Amino acid sequence: MDDKHYLLFKLSDKVFAIPSDSVLEVGPTDNISRIPFGREPVTKTLNHNGRVLPLLDLGSILNIAKNKDAENFITLEGRGYNISLSVNDIIGFAKSEKTLTGELPDFIGSIIKVKGSRAYLLNIEKILAETEKLFYGGNNDEKDTHSG
Repeated sequence: MDDKHYLLFKLSDKVFAIPSDSVLEVGPTDNISRIPFGREPVTKTLNHNGRVLPLLDLGSILNIAKNKDAENFITLEGRGYNISLSVNDIIGFAKSEKTLTGELPDFIGSIIKVKGSRAYLLNIEKILAETEKLFYGGNNDEKDTHSG
C-alpha cells in the first residue's frame, strides 16, 4: 500500500493528484495578468504575496476542454523555481489507498485510488520539463532562480 499523501483537485470533470511534498501553496486565482504575446500553456502570471509566478494552464497541457474558468491555483516547487498551475476546484489532501494499473495518457504518472475514487497522478517532472522547453526554449540557464 502507498503511504504517500496527495493534494486532490479537479480540472473539468476529472480528479487529479499531486504529491503533497511538491505543493507549496494553494489559493484562489484573484490576481492574474495576461502575458502579452504569451504562448500556451503559459499565457498568464499570478501575483501572489508580492511574487509574480508563471501560471501554467494545466488544461492546455493535458488537452482537457474547460467546462469553466480555473478558479484556484496550486504553487509547486519545481526544478530550482516555483510555478503555479491553474485548476478548477481544490478537493483537499488525502492518503492513497492503492495504485491502479492501466494505459496512461501523457503527463500522467499513474492512477491512484483515494477516498474510494480514481485520481490521475500527475508526472510533475515531465510537465515541468515540457514547460521549460516551451517557455525557456529548453535552456535552463535563462531561468530566474531568485527565490525572494
